[in-house]
Amino acid sequence: PPALDVNLEPVTPDRHQRLARVIEETYQGTLDSPLLNGLRSPEDVLAGYRGVGTHRPELWLLVRYGNEDVGCLLL
Repeated sequence: PPALDVNLEPVTPDRHQRLARVIEETYQGTLDSPLLNGLRSPEDVLAGYRGVGTHRPELWLLVRYGNEDVGCLLL
């Protein structure tokens, strides 16, 4: 497998707030739908993601670079 400079951590219940913070940060300054910025809480966004298809929590990962959360991978 390719070497990565990042670590992937499963989103467990104790990491949920970190995921919500990463999701919220991805919406800051987005040009996708600027009129919708700030209208939904990170919890609402995550609930919407969970409601699409079959939710497989083991496929939700936090991406860390060093000691910092830098993204997430939601499959």
